[in-house]
Parts: sequence; C-alpha cells; structure tokens
Amino acid sequence: MKMIIAVKFAVLEAVYWSIMASFGAYIASFNLSRGYSQSLVSIMIAVYMVSGFVGQFFWGSVCDRLQTNKKVFVGSVLTAGVLQLAMYVIDHQLAFGLLYGLFGFMIGPLGSILDTWMLRSLDSDIRVYGVSRSCGSAGYAIVILICGNLINRLGYYVMPLISTGFLAATVLMTFTLKDAGVRQKSGSSVSLRDIMSIMKNPSYLTIVAIVFFIGLSNAPVGNLKIMILEAVGGNVSTQGLDAFLGCMVQFLFFLLAGIFIVIPAKIRLFIAALSMTLAMLLNYIAAGVSLIIVASLFMNVSYSFMIASSRELVMRCVEPKYQTTANGVVDAFYSFLSGTIALLYAGAVAQSFGIHTMILISLILSLIPPAIMLLFRRRLV
Repeated sequence: MKMIIAVKFAVLEAVYWSIMASFGAYIASFNLSRGYSQSLVSIMIAVYMVSGFVGQFFWGSVCDRLQTNKKVFVGSVLTAGVLQLAMYVIDHQLAFGLLYGLFGFMIGPLGSILDTWMLRSLDSDIRVYGVSRSCGSAGYAIVILICGNLINRLGYYVMPLISTGFLAATVLMTFTLKDAGVRQKSGSSVSLRDIMSIMKNPSYLTIVAIVFFIGLSNAPVGNLKIMILEAVGGNVSTQGLDAFLGCMVQFLFFLLAGIFIVIPAKIRLFIAALSMTLAMLLNYIAAGVSLIIVASLFMNVSYSFMIASSRELVMRCVEPKYQTTANGVVDAFYSFLSGTIALLYAGAVAQSFGIHTMILISLILSLIPPAIMLLFRRRLV
C-alpha cells in the first residue's frame, strides 16, 4: 500500500515541479526580454520572495489548523494558475510586480506543504520519500530543458501554454491521493506565539540558521543565473541545459536518499553547506559556460542533501501538530527571507560593480553555514 502511495506522490511531484520549470524558472529572462532593467528584475524577484516568506507562515499555519494539506495545496495551485496567466498578458511594471507578489504568496509555500503531506502519508520514511521526491527533480529537469529550447525557437508564449497543462495534471493527480491529517489534534490555530515557541527549540533554531545562510549565498546566483550565463557567452537555451543537468543531479541524490540515510542527518547537512561553498568558488573563477554548469551541479548536490536532511531533522525535533508550519518556516528562511535580502542588493551590485563582485559576496556568505555547524554541532539531534 505504501508503495502505491509513493508512486502516486512521485507523479504528483513530477507534474507539480514541471509548473515551476515551465513558467517560474523563466520569469527573470522573460522580464529582461520585455526591456526591464537588471535592478528592476531583481527587485521584482525580491517582492516575490517577501510574499513567499509571508505565505509560508500563513499557509503552513492554515494546514496545521485545519489539519489538511491537500485542500490548501489544490486551492493554491489553482489560484497560482490564474495569476501566472495574468502575468503573461499584462505588460505593466507595477501591475506585474503586484501579480508576481501574489503568485509568490500562493505558490511559494507549496513545496513544503506537498513534502509534509507526503512524509505524513509515508510515515516519515525518508527512504521512500527520497525516491518520490526525486521524480520532482527529474520532471523539473526534463521540462526546463525542453522549455528553454522552445522559448529560444518560438518565443515566450510557450511558457503559459505548457505550464497550464501541467497545472491541470497536478490538480487531477491530487484526486487520486488521500489527505494526511496529524494524529495529535492541535485544538486551535497555529499562532505567532506557537511559531516563536518552535523557534526557541535549540535544534530547530540551528537548522533554520544553517539553511538561511545557505540560501543567502545561493539566492543571487540561482535567481539571476541568466545574467551570469550571458556574461560568459550563454543564453536562455544554455540556462535550460544548466538547469537540466543540475536537476538530474538532484534527481540522483534524492533517489539515493535511502543509501545516504546511513550518514547521520547532521553530517549530510554539513555536506550540503560545503557543497554550496565549492559551487560559489567555481562560479567565481569561471571564465566560460562549462564551469558555471559544473558549479550548478554542486549547488544541486547541496540542495538535495539539505532538503532531505533538514526535513528529517525537523520531523524528529518538532511536535507533529506543528510540522507543516515548521517545514514551511525552514523553507521560508531558505528560499524567501534569504532571497529577499540577497536580491535587494544583488541586481544593483551586478549592474554597478559587475557580476563577479556579486558572486564574491555569495562566496563569502557561503562560509558561514559550515562555521555554524562546527560551532553548534551538538545542538543537532
């Protein structure tokens, strides 16, 4: 029975992440093609990040209060679908920025909501989770490669067409899966006081700090990758290849999560931190597309180790009734808060001082997570 559920979640992961691969991944290059400046695109992504950060807290607490991941997931996916169509049609900077912010609020938290739903349905079995989650990376990799080539040949109109198709498939797939409520009833909503009590947990706080600084290092390079590639002779098609190869590495490492589980979760998190440092160093010394792509491989090694190990640590150190919120907060600090802070300066730094300076800042920041782990390693369970 568990394997059937795992297969269904594997398909759901694949089609959900294909939405992001066909639309979300190319928003920066789409806006640059409209003539928006690098600094403006960076600010728009920062607005998306702020909204996603708020959304993680809001939707995570809604899931824990109502004890449903499925209903929140479906409703948010449908709303995000309407917003992405509106973003494609409307070519007005202020209106687009507002729509992009709402898009982040709706779709930003869905990765952690889906992961918590899956982990609960699979009784927190990291081995099975890793195999199912790997299909999300595989789907993202294949679709982003195909979409990048189609955009290069046909234009950006393929983004909403492909994305809407995968959105429909995602919603249909959810009907084949049952919700997974918690056994421990919370009895009330997850309040700000509850969130603060979670943050007082030393183990959890250390996890949040580590992923925050990994995200702070990753955000400028990951979100402004098209600028980095263009600086060394790449284009949108190259971005698709870069993302494809990186996500295939993600796929492999998620698939092998059952093997890597013999390594303690805190050691895997340390490997994630070191992999990000190596990736930033390679980006800094790169003079061509090839080394940028190699750096992306290590960025994705970092991501796959970080997600699986942090999820395992959170499910272990946080009460079941708060787990969706707790995973959402981790993702909020990694993807959204760190991304917001980084992107508020990254575009301006790249425009004023060059891409190289922006990458150097990321390299320096990437040294912080390994230092935290060495100083506070006993806090991690």
